[in-house]
Amino acid sequence: MKIKFLTMACAIALVFSGCGGTALSGEPGQGKWRNSNITGSVTAEETIRLQDDFAAAADQALLAGAESGTGSFVTVTRTVCAKKQKLIEECLPEGEEGELKKYAELASDWESRNADGAEPLRPYMEAIEAISSLDDLTAYACDTEKNPFCLGILMPTFTSQSQSDPTVASLAISTPDYMLGDHEAYFSLTNDALERREYTNRITEHILGKLGYSKEDAAHILQANYRFEKKLAGTDMLLTDSDMPDMQLDFSGCTEAVGTYPLKDILLSRGFPEDGKYYMNTKTAAKAAALYTEQNLADIKGMLMVHLAAKAALYLDRETFELEQSLQKSRLTPSPEDLPVPEEQKAQQELFDTFIAGSAAGVILDRIYVERYVDPEAIADLEKLTQDVIGQFRVLFTEEAWLSEAGQTAALEKLDALVPHVLVPDFDMIDLSGFHVLSREEGENFLAAVAASELCKQAHSAALCTQPYDRTRWDPLSASTTQTNAYYMPTTNGIYILAGAAEAPIYSPDMSYEEKLGGICTIIGHEITHGFDKNGALYNQYGLKENWLPVQDAMKFSDLCDKVAEYYTTIHPLSGGPACNGSLLTGEATADMGGLRVTLDLAAADEDFDYDAYFRQYALIWALSIPEDRAQAQYQSDVHPPAYLRVNVGLQQFAEFQETYGITENDGMYLAEDRRIAVW
Repeated sequence: MKIKFLTMACAIALVFSGCGGTALSGEPGQGKWRNSNITGSVTAEETIRLQDDFAAAADQALLAGAESGTGSFVTVTRTVCAKKQKLIEECLPEGEEGELKKYAELASDWESRNADGAEPLRPYMEAIEAISSLDDLTAYACDTEKNPFCLGILMPTFTSQSQSDPTVASLAISTPDYMLGDHEAYFSLTNDALERREYTNRITEHILGKLGYSKEDAAHILQANYRFEKKLAGTDMLLTDSDMPDMQLDFSGCTEAVGTYPLKDILLSRGFPEDGKYYMNTKTAAKAAALYTEQNLADIKGMLMVHLAAKAALYLDRETFELEQSLQKSRLTPSPEDLPVPEEQKAQQELFDTFIAGSAAGVILDRIYVERYVDPEAIADLEKLTQDVIGQFRVLFTEEAWLSEAGQTAALEKLDALVPHVLVPDFDMIDLSGFHVLSREEGENFLAAVAASELCKQAHSAALCTQPYDRTRWDPLSASTTQTNAYYMPTTNGIYILAGAAEAPIYSPDMSYEEKLGGICTIIGHEITHGFDKNGALYNQYGLKENWLPVQDAMKFSDLCDKVAEYYTTIHPLSGGPACNGSLLTGEATADMGGLRVTLDLAAADEDFDYDAYFRQYALIWALSIPEDRAQAQYQSDVHPPAYLRVNVGLQQFAEFQETYGITENDGMYLAEDRRIAVW
């Protein structure tokens, strides 16, 4: 899936950060730009000309004196969080709302979670410890009560579009994710694999220690896990496009491909149907199934225990949760503390982003949110705006000089198949009638509630794999609409505009046309552009892997992207520090400029268009105030340009901007036409 364009508030500083300083001679801005994202870099008293530093000047009133953590996306995220908190407080005690309320109360009851420690995990660990034969192991794999997280050697995972037939929904069956990352890590350790091993070791030792295991016992269990994962890694067979059709299977083909491995029993016991469609790498599966032996039993148990500990880490006590969160941060990349957020808001974000999003309870919350807060007028308005943007892309592709005739035809074919999903998922796709949570008073703990959600999600996958795949539908479990986000998904050729982003100052139905074009429509355009960038060119109009862009066009596109990379590499966001990593930023920078290009083309059709309002709105949505240490730590590793550069570099590429403000060669925002880098 494409890296998301917007992020939740906890990650906003990571994605949109940069760090400021004095520009070197000859780089963009002529030394007149400052990193206006750095807290304190903009003051109310100074005079900043729009012509010299548009990002700082346009957002001066907002940023001057602003506290760290101020920004448009931060504001929207906090508004949405407050609304969700109110919904949970007002939930009815029965029905789906009652299940959501109990789930949220269990998640946020840290006093009880701390008192429980790791005890909620004990019965699940004991179920693994009790395995003494392959028959026991098979019974465990089939037991949804003892094994709700569907752990095993070769198990059902999720249902999605088949990669050989876009009309078929297939349930993927695969080996578990490796704790070290990918199969190659077991034969050649990378820095990433070492970090993952550190995470696995520490979280496993911590949780097992809470359950009374000695350090020696934990070490043996970890060694067993790595031994068996290495054996599994040795079964991983690299696939080619020609292998894809062989991976689409019916029930009998799937179960027969793994010999004596009890896949049939596992699927049936967990409700996966005989009339379903399945997707499996049969070469890998057959080799993995051959490892299902008494000789490997002890190592398999070790793997199950380590994977269970990693699954449960977020859902136990605060000490374990905070250890898990700290270990997730890279040991090799500096990672300053999160933005300062009031404790109440921090708790809300944690509840919604970490514990509810992606769960069955999250689907209930999203449905209630849509019913309560999503204005039908906003849906209709955004649907029309999206179609307007798509229509303008059609003109753009037809007229784009570097696209060959074959390239234009292929791009238009993919564009015509693009599916916009606006604000409201298809909630009728999922049956939540089997999702039941007990309250704390009834003896429930949060881990058990998470297990109930996992079983509901498995039942959802089982139901979907008997149905045709429909790209026009939005599975509510695939993306929570209450995230402050928008993104393009290449595997469905769809864009998703989430309700959590449809708040002022990003979007409001009451905004002027100029504000809508400069705000939400540039975001929509950005996302559509991703369908036609280097990554988007790898997936065809149905979301299947296929290089659809002609080779000569791909080479021209690459040359244009190189110019974007070269331009950004001349910019030094931190005084005395290194330049931007242009090659890292190219994809997102190009998408930014694509969103600007297509919306400016729409603006040209309006004789009375207020360009100043449009450009100011674009600057406003990227307004951000963050601590300098956070910006310094992140700007070189983030795929998005620093926010102030998204504004200044993005806008200076376009004649409409230069003309609106009468920019001359002596101004910081000036860029000669022959130096402009907009790909589209």
